[in-house]
Amino acid sequence: MSQKIAIVRQLVRLMLEAPTPKLADLTPNDISMVLQDILGREPLASYTEKLAGQHLAVEIRGGEVLARFKDDSPGDENTWADIAGVRATIKNSTIPATVSNISFKFEVIKNDRRPDYIDYVIGDKNIAIEFTGKMTSEMASELNGTQSRLKFLTQRDITKRPRPLSPETRLQLEEYLTKIDTGMVLSNEEKKSLELTVSGALMEIFGESVLGGPPEGIFVSGTSKPFKIPEKTYADLQRLMAPLYATFSDKASIPIGNVYDRLQGLAAGEVDPAKDRMIGDIERYLTAASAGFPPGYRTFMEPSEASRLLSMLQRVKAGAEEPIDGLVRSLRSKVRNKDGWVSTGRYKS
Repeated sequence: MSQKIAIVRQLVRLMLEAPTPKLADLTPNDISMVLQDILGREPLASYTEKLAGQHLAVEIRGGEVLARFKDDSPGDENTWADIAGVRATIKNSTIPATVSNISFKFEVIKNDRRPDYIDYVIGDKNIAIEFTGKMTSEMASELNGTQSRLKFLTQRDITKRPRPLSPETRLQLEEYLTKIDTGMVLSNEEKKSLELTVSGALMEIFGESVLGGPPEGIFVSGTSKPFKIPEKTYADLQRLMAPLYATFSDKASIPIGNVYDRLQGLAAGEVDPAKDRMIGDIERYLTAASAGFPPGYRTFMEPSEASRLLSMLQRVKAGAEEPIDGLVRSLRSKVRNKDGWVSTGRYKS
């Protein structure tokens, strides 16, 4: 593949992967519909759990089973792409002989390669969730009955329904619904506040993940445009961890020499920590990790290690250059070793 073709395909992929709308992006009618569903009406919208796994698209085309990864462009399907044996299991089933053309989309969660920021309770089987609804329960039953290393779930398995609410949550949501249904226009600040209220109460509204523990979020369809409701703690943890992953992982977008330069500038008083985003990201994560996170998630390090590194950063801010190398090496080691990421504690329902 030439460099020009690769660049074009990357641009196409970025355009196709536009940010998923959230509750604050909806029309008043859509917000009213969702609130009424949550408050107890027979749901008009459809609610499915958003799971954090590896994406694999599998297409059956004239009996041939092809697959492509998340970063591949449509049309890049091939006969070798696979995750956890999903494509191979479908190929070895009777499904290709019974359907001529169909496209499945899976989130695959491997028991030996945990999702980035969430600690599902999945046992010793890999899980493949077909989230478009194209895989029937009969197909999943056949696939699950012919092997034991992989469990297939369908869209029906991850469909959620709103549950009874506490009086406090009900009252908060009823106030927003009353405003909308009486013709009042919610300001952008009120929409954001509503979004945070629903996100913060997501476990109460929809229950825990189908895989155990907190969910990543809920995907809603049936409104004028599909949207996602993130689970607040997961979203907060992701916001803290993602910048450090972008800085210190093996896919880092910042040269490591630049990291050293900015920390040395910090020690010399030439870099303002209040204005340097990278240094602010490091300090925010280490401060939060030192205090500990709620159970059910995964993070780079234990609170004791975060406290140690935060102390090193504070010494650099006070003018010491000596801790810089150890701080950078420790952060790189912790962020890069996904197998060494730690559970924040097992979630108990």
